[in-house]
Amino acid sequence: MAMNNMEKNARGDKAARDEEKTVDVFLCYKETDKETEAGAAEGIDVLALNEQLAGAGYRVLFSRITLADKSEAGQEPVCGVLDKEGWDRLLRLMDGGEGKTLAACEMRRESEAVFVEPADVQAQALLSVGSTHTVGLKADGTVLAVGNHASGQCDVSGWEKIVAVSAGKNHTVGLRADGKVLATGYTGNQEAYRGQCEVSGWTDVAAVSAGLQHTVGLKTDGTVEAAGANAFGECAVSGWTEIAAISAGAWHTVGLKTDGTVISTQLPAEQKLNSGQCAVSEWKEITAISAGTGHTVGLRADGTVAATVFTGDQKHNFGQCQVSGWKGIIAVSAGAYHTVGLKADGTVVAVGRNINGQCEVSDWSDIVAVSAGEYHTVGLKADGTLVTAGSMAYGCGNVTGWRLFRSFETVNQERKEAFARQDRERLEAEEAERERLVIEQRRREAIELRRQELPQRINALRQKLQADQEELANLKGLLSGIRREELASEISKVTVYIKNLQKRLAELERN
Repeated sequence: MAMNNMEKNARGDKAARDEEKTVDVFLCYKETDKETEAGAAEGIDVLALNEQLAGAGYRVLFSRITLADKSEAGQEPVCGVLDKEGWDRLLRLMDGGEGKTLAACEMRRESEAVFVEPADVQAQALLSVGSTHTVGLKADGTVLAVGNHASGQCDVSGWEKIVAVSAGKNHTVGLRADGKVLATGYTGNQEAYRGQCEVSGWTDVAAVSAGLQHTVGLKTDGTVEAAGANAFGECAVSGWTEIAAISAGAWHTVGLKTDGTVISTQLPAEQKLNSGQCAVSEWKEITAISAGTGHTVGLRADGTVAATVFTGDQKHNFGQCQVSGWKGIIAVSAGAYHTVGLKADGTVVAVGRNINGQCEVSDWSDIVAVSAGEYHTVGLKADGTLVTAGSMAYGCGNVTGWRLFRSFETVNQERKEAFARQDRERLEAEEAERERLVIEQRRREAIELRRQELPQRINALRQKLQADQEELANLKGLLSGIRREELASEISKVTVYIKNLQKRLAELERN
């Protein structure tokens, strides 16, 4: 159900990740339009800075959120550090390189496009598994969906320029490149509808997550929107700030703050659904989160995983929180009663309920993203194809023919090319429409001119016809025969011409 929006950018090898226990650099960045000049002289592109740092062996994490309230003189800081030594460590790291200096980061973008994150971060946004349906985001911004469609949750064929998807129980949410949100579902099951698809008014959204019966959206200023069921306080996020990632579970919402701590909505202590899934206040140095039905999982900066202990009804405890031995993890996904982890070497681990085989992922390889649902698990491979494990009910595993991108290494470039192509096609279509409107306008102007001219011509011909008829009536004498024939012929022609012009005028009036 949940999706990650922060994860390690450089994959590295397993040994290096297991040995190093801290993140070196945490990059926060802001987005600026191409036309924006302010700050461009001092700022550098976040991807360029990442290339420098990763090339020097530093471990880098990303967040779109800036810390405006910690700025000096109103200037937004766009770099931060998640390790113990803070800014001093960052300065030492960068000063230790050849000519590297601390600089502000920014991402210059098209005015109508939200920044497309680096591929390793973006991978989790390309795949999302709901209760009984699977959603995939193609590099061209279109969306695929298979599985249970009883509530319209797979009705995504018309979506375009999508940069992230998230699947809930019976609804699907898509984040558009312009920061707006689309949602579909519950067209056939209104009894279960709680307003979770009422997101059309959201703007400036950076990430989305669909839960059981609610939807949350992370805004670019670090605040959070929510819509849908709120019986257990799952939408009580209006006061949240400095959030870097979000995840919607069944009855709770979890937010990852920019300082690496985690916040959660709180179920009442006496609530029978309270399984300790909100006990995350002590978590630190977290880089990614995922909320399931009765548990929450957090990925630490050192590649280990934290999970809330399932304290509720023990008949629903399937060991989904037994992740303490995991190492070298770069992404996590919490399903209903199982947990999946993606390792740095592209393999996958899983624990928890396995009655449908949803944890049988040990033979998977070359995986770049994972998503756990209620009864099945899906993995996205580096070649853009997908693998599945678990229940195939409703055809939710019918993804054999899917290919979301040509190559994981080129997915960002593919999206850039696709969006540019779509923009060109849109501009060409708009130009063609403008030309059509010009031609249509000219046609209408010609018709109007014709409409104005025809009555004048008809009146002139009637005057001629009357004059010819009067001359014919006044002709006398034996020598007038030839003239009489000429006038009779002319009168006949003019009469027919007038009738034709009257018919044409009537047609013009109807149009």
